[in-house]
Amino acid sequence: MTKRNVSSVVARLFDALGIVNAIAVSARIIFQNQCKMTRLDWDEELTGEVRKQWKAWDQEPSTRGKCLCLNVC
Repeated sequence: MTKRNVSSVVARLFDALGIVNAIAVSARIIFQNQCKMTRLDWDEELTGEVRKQWKAWDQEPSTRGKCLCLNVC
């Protein structure tokens, strides 16, 4: 997982109604911390604590598939 991959996932989290805002915000915070804590190039692999945080977010059941489908009548 690289900085570019994380940025791509975060950019795809669009929530106009604010329904999944907590999920989107947590991903953006992880990405922001990644940018502050490390001076990685866009195509370098994530390391250390940032990698652990991102893997935990990615494997969380609420983010599985990165897509929430809602039935709106």
